[in-house]
Amino acid sequence: MILPQRLRPSAAFVCTALALTVVVAPFSISSAVAATTDETNPTVGEAGLLDTIENAQPAILDKLSNSSLRARGYVAADAVELPEEPGDPVAVGGNEFSLTTTPELDLGRGETLTSNSVAFVGEDVTQVIADKGGESAAIVTVIDNAGAPTEYAYPSTGTDRIEIGESGGAFFYAGEELVGVALAPWAKDAEGADVPTHYEINGGELVQVVEHRGGGFTYPVVADPWYGESLISQITKYPNEERLAVYGTSWYAAVQWNPAIPTQVADEFMRVVGTTYRTAGNKSQVWCHAFGSGTYKQPWNIEHWRPYYGDANMLATGCNPT
Repeated sequence: MILPQRLRPSAAFVCTALALTVVVAPFSISSAVAATTDETNPTVGEAGLLDTIENAQPAILDKLSNSSLRARGYVAADAVELPEEPGDPVAVGGNEFSLTTTPELDLGRGETLTSNSVAFVGEDVTQVIADKGGESAAIVTVIDNAGAPTEYAYPSTGTDRIEIGESGGAFFYAGEELVGVALAPWAKDAEGADVPTHYEINGGELVQVVEHRGGGFTYPVVADPWYGESLISQITKYPNEERLAVYGTSWYAAVQWNPAIPTQVADEFMRVVGTTYRTAGNKSQVWCHAFGSGTYKQPWNIEHWRPYYGDANMLATGCNPT
């Protein structure tokens, strides 16, 4: 095992942990879609596409400011370059990893929605791409009616393998190197009800399945994956100690509130750390630190000698069981 191990930070927005949100509906940028049941098309109202997205998930398009990142000990991140055409890659971080909008959708040219987001309006689907800060991006999908697709593929570049993690999020690899991460997906209807959704891998592409048909859901439905380069930026070993220092990326700082993050960070740790340190005790310590990091400190000190006593005991002892 080679330590220290350095991973490049990443960030990207997909309203689902990829920070990827897809909007399915015949929206105009200046108009809104009223809530409807699953067999009828919505009417155009006054609230607009922006309100529809914000009603499903408040602050979904908000960007973490660089000043906030610096105040919490992170290096300010580069902005994500928003695309002008559907299918243009949206890259995050310092490598070649990127995702694009769903090619099967007949989307128009990008229109500015907010200062950090652009909308691609289609007949049945509108996909919004947002720079979420922390070197992350989101693709937001709003679904207009039951006739809209239930599967949304996101082609990637700079990767040759995708794996689904235990949190439901996705991990992207180039050879043996982890180059990208998508947070576990979510989907909500216009009344705030959860719509079943998950990732699959089909033909080497990440696919979000949104099970919006026949469930009595109120449209529009908003679905979102959020993606970036990695949640862990660096792992180093203290000299002459069986102890690791684990550092989060600026993207981690942006998404640490997400309830799926502790499991996703622990899963990533086990994928990138050397074999010697892939133990249940170390994984549980990482999970515990991620779970309790509302007031974030870094690095997290992971003591290799600590045994595994279960996650509940780990929390009860402040991540330091003896």
